[in-house]
Amino acid sequence: MTVSGHSRKWDHVRELPVDIRVTAAPGAGGPTATVTVDGEVYHQVPDTGFTMLIAWYNGPAHLVRLLDLAHHTVTVTTIRHDGATEYVEPRGLADQDTIDEDIEDYLADAGVPAPPRGYRWYQRLPHSHATLEDFHAEINTRLRELDPHGTANRPHDIAPLLARIVADLEQP
Repeated sequence: MTVSGHSRKWDHVRELPVDIRVTAAPGAGGPTATVTVDGEVYHQVPDTGFTMLIAWYNGPAHLVRLLDLAHHTVTVTTIRHDGATEYVEPRGLADQDTIDEDIEDYLADAGVPAPPRGYRWYQRLPHSHATLEDFHAEINTRLRELDPHGTANRPHDIAPLLARIVADLEQP
């Protein structure tokens, strides 16, 4: 499949060496991981089907991947009648499988192949967007403009809208 002349295969995304320096960029929801490659900053794609669909439409020329050797955690919240408690624990293999399966299911519903497991994905933003939050906010604003009644609820409904939006935002 091609969109805007780009081959849309996950395995065409450049793989970075595992010793590349990962830094944190400021963001409204806290810092996001970034890598700098050939003078260009790439922002880590969050582990969701929606954000991976955006990355898919952004194409391999705007993506890099890094073997995921990081130690991830999950926050566990227990809600009881007398209040809530939270604690952080390591993300286990079952947790990661659930995340990967959710992403794969979302992409399958959108008609997009699953990315290879075991990577962190990073996306170069259009030059008009300094942060990942700003980029996603513009995408959400444009989605609301294209679908003002909110009828595009399923990934296969959202996919053509995202393809159009990302193509409009694509870097020269």
